Amino acid sequence: MERVSPVLYRILFALVLAAGSVSPRFALAAGDVFTVRNIPVDATAAGAAEAREIAIAQGERAGFERLVPRLTRKQDWGFTANVTEPQVAALVLGIEVAEERSSATRYFGRITYSFKPGAVRQLLNQSQIPFSEARSKPAIVLPVLDSGGLHLWDDPNPWRTAWARRDLTDELVPVLVPLNDLEDSNLVSAAKAANATWADVSAIAEKYGLERVLVAVAHVRGGTLTVNISQIAANQNQSSSFSFPVGTDLTASLDQAVGSALDRVYDQWKTATIVVYGQENTLLASTFFSNLSDWLSIQRRLRQAPTVHSVDILGLSSQGAQIRLSYGGTVEQLKITLEQISLALSERDGYWELALTERAARAAPAAAGTTGTTGPAPAKPALKPHP
Repeated sequence: MERVSPVLYRILFALVLAAGSVSPRFALAAGDVFTVRNIPVDATAAGAAEAREIAIAQGERAGFERLVPRLTRKQDWGFTANVTEPQVAALVLGIEVAEERSSATRYFGRITYSFKPGAVRQLLNQSQIPFSEARSKPAIVLPVLDSGGLHLWDDPNPWRTAWARRDLTDELVPVLVPLNDLEDSNLVSAAKAANATWADVSAIAEKYGLERVLVAVAHVRGGTLTVNISQIAANQNQSSSFSFPVGTDLTASLDQAVGSALDRVYDQWKTATIVVYGQENTLLASTFFSNLSDWLSIQRRLRQAPTVHSVDILGLSSQGAQIRLSYGGTVEQLKITLEQISLALSERDGYWELALTERAARAAPAAAGTTGTTGPAPAKPALKPHP
């Protein structure tokens, strides 16, 4: 590869420095795993101001109790009992109040709490609690109700309504409920969804710009509710099921079933991405790009990766860079995390390579006809040492 000229090199270097001013937020979907929304609060005291303070403090604890299960495994949820109220208060970054009402002695409403990511990580690390903050790419859910017939788009479908009641944009696995418009019903039927392959649901996934579909089929038979939950993508089709008795309140039973289905989805994701305290590693990689825009995009996405703690630029040319990543967890977990922000990390001939997923996909045909490899390794860029 041709060496970059001194003038172009100075331009590249200036843009590298300027990249620090670019917003680090590479949004997978609206939401933030360290934000807990719509916590109901209600407190009574001698005066309205005192009642408000009490309610906000109670909400801080409730938000914290909801945040920890989002990030950690079930066996570690009990550690919250050892966290004091002042410690919880110190974790709060800010609040947003909605539906606020008060009287002379009472205050109630709904409050959204934003927690400080660094402080939460520090608390979990000090407590030696493994956690994940890696967000999956969003998935769309198709809730099929089997109750003497298959129902997906037609109303009423209380199973779809149960999913729609949940705001899941802040979770580690964001789940979106489709709009239920005419186009949706034309793209996939209830019968197709109930026994879907990727070919059956890829069109509706494409409509929403997503790469994964959850098909949740709820069978109501007598007094039993059985749910089959399938995670379907181009290279994935995993299913699980569970059953429990249906109570007299079908709505409550369906709400419980949504929670149980999500628990299985979240547990699988946490198993793949959860980082054990103190597990720190480094990796050298060559990254290739076609233009400065791609290079800046790579840097921006790396800053968004929660398990990437630092990125050192060791060398730079007009078409590539050599970088050192410091990261938590295993290399397989790193690859999964980077996939969610459309970065492809791969090993070739003993070297690690990093590229935008769309660039890696374009390079894939070069591997056609090869045996045992992904094609000939591209020439390593001629790199100038980074100042």
